[in-house]
Amino acid sequence: MKPIKTVAAVLLLAFGFFCLMVAVSGLGETDPDRQTEGRDLALAGLGFGVPALGLGGWLAWGLYREGKNKKLALDKEESDRLQGIFFQMIRERNGQITALHFAMETQLSAPQAKQYLEEQAKEFNADFEVSDRGDVIYRFKV
Repeated sequence: MKPIKTVAAVLLLAFGFFCLMVAVSGLGETDPDRQTEGRDLALAGLGFGVPALGLGGWLAWGLYREGKNKKLALDKEESDRLQGIFFQMIRERNGQITALHFAMETQLSAPQAKQYLEEQAKEFNADFEVSDRGDVIYRFKV
């Protein structure tokens, strides 16, 4: 669905800009015999261009927000499972956890485990430390 929204946003924005350029060119008509045609062209360009730009901008803004706020897509059951494992590991490890340990416990991929831990770290104001081996250790205050 995202590629369709992207293509639609691009096409609507391009069409809207084209219509607005046509509108501006219609307003610039100086020949007195063609001023009525120019005014009609400008109104048509505005009538099609503004809604197309608005809809294209709205789609583009939605795509931007989806990308910016992209979270680990989980259903309620999976979210509860991960949260339970996360809190248990925090308790057992005195607030210290690595993405590798979390991935092993939850069977998530490494990028998913890192993303989940980063979200939790932001939410709970965790500290970060890099081990001698280069692992990131998340330190949650318990």
